[in-house]
Amino acid sequence: MSFLLEILGRGLIAQLAGAFDAALGAHSDESADDLQRLIESDPNDIAAAVRLGGIYLRADDAIAAQRLFAGAVARDPNHLGARLGMACAHDALNQLPAAIDHLRAAQKLDPISPAILFCLGYCHERLCHEAEAVAYYENAINVCPTLRNAHERLAAICVKSGRTEIAIQHYTRLAELDPHHSDLHLTLGNLLLTAGDYANAIQRFEHALTLEPDNWAAHNDAAAAYEQAGLIREAIEHLHRSLESQPEVADTRLRLGDLYARVGNDTAATAQYERAVQLCPEYLEANVKLGTQHLRGGRFDDASKCFSSALELNDRLLSAYVGIGVAQHASGRMPEAVASFDMARNIEPNSTLLFSEVAHMQLSAHLPRAAKTPAPIQTSHYSR
Repeated sequence: MSFLLEILGRGLIAQLAGAFDAALGAHSDESADDLQRLIESDPNDIAAAVRLGGIYLRADDAIAAQRLFAGAVARDPNHLGARLGMACAHDALNQLPAAIDHLRAAQKLDPISPAILFCLGYCHERLCHEAEAVAYYENAINVCPTLRNAHERLAAICVKSGRTEIAIQHYTRLAELDPHHSDLHLTLGNLLLTAGDYANAIQRFEHALTLEPDNWAAHNDAAAAYEQAGLIREAIEHLHRSLESQPEVADTRLRLGDLYARVGNDTAATAQYERAVQLCPEYLEANVKLGTQHLRGGRFDDASKCFSSALELNDRLLSAYVGIGVAQHASGRMPEAVASFDMARNIEPNSTLLFSEVAHMQLSAHLPRAAKTPAPIQTSHYSR
């Protein structure tokens, strides 16, 4: 899921002003006082006013910048820098419709500016005008096929609407434009994995590893691809390689334990689950899985101890969510309180389940060996 969140966040810009640095004098070494003196000596020096407005924008004084840009536009409605400055000032004040109006005026002055086209798309996207945003982003790419931000935003929109294949096309193009950027290959691999194209996903992850052999995230992504393709031993190998550079990650130990359990290697699975619990004693899922592995191996005393620990952790989580919900309710934050109580409700059944497992293990530990017949535990969703 994290890679999806990364895709949705890529291509974003903090403010429109960052796209128009040159037009707003970002590379000038003039001070605000210098520019103020120029304007006082020549009130019609619109270029100086635009550069001073740029300084105000970069100082987060959007109101002062807007005042300067408005005066510049009043003197010369066709001054490109003044129009862009007004758009940026309105953007900084979260006045997106007004920003779009000035960007459209700027577009008439410079119809093939990829930065203007991209920013028009970006403003429309923030207003949830998806069709308009897509049209402007595509126009920006037609003008400048290497415009990375536009490809990234189009891919994000496609991912959000479930059009993974089109998102793959955009990231394939990005990987072609920047073939040595491992993050692009990792993102493309994850998109291919989501689309069920395991062979090409594995190929992308392996290529990313040739670019960065010690990339821990790449090893984990490759392991996930191998696992989904049913190549469990290859997945185990990749996770071991990731542990060479990041040996203290409990999540990786847990995943490795799951894979060893799938191939029936009880000793290795138990060792990985135990290490996960050692690294993070309050990791509920690790305690449950370690207990389950002991149960499968007929080690009832060990299983009982693990499930007892899990029961304590689970009840602690339950108490925490109930307490949070009560506090939120008392402070009038009703939607948040409901969400907390829902979490508590989801956790509560685990307490009964774990308690019954503890009782079962304790009973089994005192029965004759021949009567000990472990049954598979049915677990609810456990969170860390």
